[in-house]
Amino acid sequence: RHNVTTEEYLQALAYLTEVGRRDEMILLGDVMHLSIAIDDQTHKDQVGTATNVEGPFYLPDNPVLDPPYRLCSFDEPGLPLVISGRVTDKSSGRPVEDAVLDLWQASADGFYEQQKPERGPHYLRGKVPVDSDGRFEFRTIVPASYEIPKAGPVGRLLTYLGRHAFRANHIHVKLDADGFKPLTTQIFFSDNEWLGSDTVGAVKDDLVVELIEETDEVRAKELEVRSPFFTTSFDISLQRH
Repeated sequence: RHNVTTEEYLQALAYLTEVGRRDEMILLGDVMHLSIAIDDQTHKDQVGTATNVEGPFYLPDNPVLDPPYRLCSFDEPGLPLVISGRVTDKSSGRPVEDAVLDLWQASADGFYEQQKPERGPHYLRGKVPVDSDGRFEFRTIVPASYEIPKAGPVGRLLTYLGRHAFRANHIHVKLDADGFKPLTTQIFFSDNEWLGSDTVGAVKDDLVVELIEETDEVRAKELEVRSPFFTTSFDISLQRH
């Protein structure tokens, strides 16, 4: 259909061989938007909160945090952020009271724990349980947008295609509860400049929330965050097995 020549075919094979040798095959699938397409196909019959790709920085041993739930210290560089919401059963609207949110994110300068191990274990990650009404609230900082690795063959392809390497800033969420299908998703923020061109194509409209700036120092003290700070809400609905 595309009149591929022998020379072009061999060039393509050589490129894919280079991608494999550099261990960038998954990254290639990401930037070609194959990863998100396969995730959508895998969960096409799932209802409730939209799924999303897990990404390369999940760690399975995140600790269950103690209240008041925070993914970072009070003094963590960045804009303080408080996220609240409620986890419910999609079919009935009732709270899922045994749900636990498994969270991880990048820092204000765009790094995950694996990239900055000197910042300590469980950096900007942890598990947050909901209360008896399915509600949750945790403190963190607004994550930065960051570029995916671009020094290798995948970065070279992006340059050739005239595309940038930025991911829209986001927070990762995995959720598991007895009797419900597990959920892996991401939370995005409406003011981000890369929302419409996220390099892995993972932004979904119903996963985008609005950040609200708060300057009430009394409220900041109650929430145990620095002022000014930001708040947002993100409700989650799960599908029964």
